[in-house]
Amino acid sequence: MEFIFFLLVNVGITIVFFTIRRKRLHPVEIFLYWCLSSLIFQNYSAIQTMNIKSSIVPDEWSPAFAHLLNRIMLYPVISLLFLNGYCAIKSRGTKVIYFLGWAAAATSVEWLSSIMGVFVHVWLKIGWSAAFWLFHNGALIGVMYMTRLALFRRRM
Repeated sequence: MEFIFFLLVNVGITIVFFTIRRKRLHPVEIFLYWCLSSLIFQNYSAIQTMNIKSSIVPDEWSPAFAHLLNRIMLYPVISLLFLNGYCAIKSRGTKVIYFLGWAAAATSVEWLSSIMGVFVHVWLKIGWSAAFWLFHNGALIGVMYMTRLALFRRRM
């Protein structure tokens, strides 16, 4: 049941991203940020479940496949939606609010998967999850600025 729910969520979010008519990200950037976001979240997930034992993925197939799907699809697409919108905003104050809002949204999605039994947080506090997403989004913004300097050879 969890797999079907997250499959629909993943397909829906992916369709939303790929139907955006005016993407502000170059196709090379989309590939890079997708891979980077997936890598960062997979390391976060692996550290929690293997070494720290602060989170578990149940041994049943439905939550395990839902977690795999979320790591490979959902969180990277959420990150791409975040970066696409971030590029559209001109004001620094609005960017900060947008940055914090997307960190809260990603934290909410992670904790929804915890409540549904996909990526169960055993003792980890919600503040640590929010801190991870703030780091994640900040790292992606930093990589985006460096990538754009290299790709377009101009200031943003």
